Amino acid sequence: MMAVEQNRPQSRERRSGDAGVPFVMIGIVNYNRPSDSIECIASLLDSSYPNKELVLFDNGSTNDSVLQIRRAFPLLSILESKKNLGAAGARNRVIRLALDKKPDYLLMIDNDTIVEKGFLQPLVDAMENDTESAVACGTILEYERRDIIWFGGGRLVPLRGLALHERVGEKFNLEHEGGPRRVSYITVCMTLYRVPLLEKMGEQDERYFVYLEDIEFAVRIHKRGYPQLYVPGSVIYHKVAGERTSAFKLYYCVRNRMLLTREGFGGLAGSIASLYFLAVIAVKLLLWKVIRPRFYVAAKAGLLDYFRGNFGEGRGTTLFTDARTQESTRTHIAARENNSQISGGK
Repeated sequence: MMAVEQNRPQSRERRSGDAGVPFVMIGIVNYNRPSDSIECIASLLDSSYPNKELVLFDNGSTNDSVLQIRRAFPLLSILESKKNLGAAGARNRVIRLALDKKPDYLLMIDNDTIVEKGFLQPLVDAMENDTESAVACGTILEYERRDIIWFGGGRLVPLRGLALHERVGEKFNLEHEGGPRRVSYITVCMTLYRVPLLEKMGEQDERYFVYLEDIEFAVRIHKRGYPQLYVPGSVIYHKVAGERTSAFKLYYCVRNRMLLTREGFGGLAGSIASLYFLAVIAVKLLLWKVIRPRFYVAAKAGLLDYFRGNFGEGRGTTLFTDARTQESTRTHIAARENNSQISGGK
């Protein structure tokens, strides 16, 4: 493993504000979900961090997303793609812009989130205090259940070829949390990148298109010896409704899991992880063929496309609809209100 000390970025002129506040560029990707993007942008603009700039990348939306977002935020910088480049491809376009503009940090955040007013300062402070760190992420709570953890730190599991979110489903109480700590994996849902290190780490692997590309990037960072930080005091909320019932997601996760184990983790651990995953998915295919035919079709297609080398967009967008792009913010609000009623409004 290459030592961190040897890879520490050369100093560069900082784009700090009058009070020496590091400059943060914030990148958001939209694809056919204008209401979610508008809600996310509004919360980001209302955040208290003083030295920031927002950029939205529209990833080839087929509806009037750009028109709606421009009406809501006439001064917002919007980049547009003529086609869907996938999550990895879209983020790479924002990364290239950041490398050109040279902010101190780039924050990439999913558009199906909203943020606490003071979420960004703890992330920046943690990176400023741990100058060897490459990336940082905070606590991500469920949008529908505001006190439930979706991400509370993460770790790579090489022998299974995956990464785990820690403390999923637990109740969050900031008063009981400690300070920033080093972990081996943070989620792409919210990532603060140290821009000089992005030049060394390279772009996200566009063969993944969507899903698990963040794990591959975390593996890359981990192999090179750069710390990744989990910062409990930075809090946002993520709309997670519908994630567990998506054939669209399953197709990409099956295909990309094989790519991740064989090439991302690689070596002996990757070989063991591949065999483990193939054994698991074989059993699931037998079950799904009987009880969940749509999942059977998605998993089988993902597995076949891996062995055929059909990466990038593959057949995912043609075989399956990403139902989450059709959902409105009202769906998530209704789910949150329903959960609140069930729990007695607590």
